[in-house]
Amino acid sequence: MTPAKRVASAALRIGVVGAALWFVVRGVAWDAVAASLKQARPALLLGVVALNAAMMSVKAARLRLLLQGGASLRSCLLAKLTASAVNNVLPFRGGDMARLWMLERHAGISKSAAAAIAVLEALFELVTLGVIALLGSLGAPGERWAAGAAAVLGLVATTLLIASRWVTHLPRWARELATRVEPGVRALRDRGIVAKSAALSAVAWGLEVVMIMTCARALQLSIGPALAAVILLGINLALAVPSSPAGAGAFEGAVVVVLTLAGLGKSEAVAFALLYHLIQVVPVTLAGALVVWRAGLTLDRLPAAVEAQASPITRAMASPSQPFTPTV
Repeated sequence: MTPAKRVASAALRIGVVGAALWFVVRGVAWDAVAASLKQARPALLLGVVALNAAMMSVKAARLRLLLQGGASLRSCLLAKLTASAVNNVLPFRGGDMARLWMLERHAGISKSAAAAIAVLEALFELVTLGVIALLGSLGAPGERWAAGAAAVLGLVATTLLIASRWVTHLPRWARELATRVEPGVRALRDRGIVAKSAALSAVAWGLEVVMIMTCARALQLSIGPALAAVILLGINLALAVPSSPAGAGAFEGAVVVVLTLAGLGKSEAVAFALLYHLIQVVPVTLAGALVVWRAGLTLDRLPAAVEAQASPITRAMASPSQPFTPTV
């Protein structure tokens, strides 16, 4: 990318975040926001933290599944936690880069294969989010936009996920890239892994729907599962382009837009957006900082997983010429 394009890209991201922040703060009664936040119920907020931990554990189990046992569940969980914590303090999702080194050490795979697995995780999440948000849009008043957006998101993600199974059929000029990433998509050969990964992704989104509803209840707001699903869609669309640490600004802007369209007052919507974002970011960042302090930024002070030595992906890395025959 040329310097001019880098500047333009950075300017666009800053502009998007700035516009989102302007929308959030414009016309807000901050006294009402402060009053809403003061009445938050601590017990329910602790419940949100516990649900977030459960969601991360589910995602760690999915990562281990896609690695085909190439790393322990503990290593996968620490990798997810650390990457999320780094993303919360660095712009442009810097934690995702650190995770490539973690998986290289603890799963015995190349960074290219680790990147391919990260793409698969994202595609599974987008496919299931599209389905959940589409169902949610049917029961969320004032959110008609969500039906079309969810359908397009799910269709595009499903198409890309299916296309990933045929990575070795890329044109000759791209065969070197195909050889490097192919071990990371080998899990798609197993229909059982595909089905379990989709199911775990749906469970993770279900937990986050409950998180939203629980956080809303802590503020004495009524948000049902349908609206919670649409909120998730709005957040993920807003965070599609990595920008500020933890997606600050874009996250709040998306939540406020969805809630005001649903008829909630802007001050209440801002209070919920701020609290929900904080309750997600702060505990994860503190836990991630503890992991980094004890195990290193890329978990280099933890012993590499022994199971990586015998995992299918590791064997594929050792013999890349092995043919890749996707199951249709």
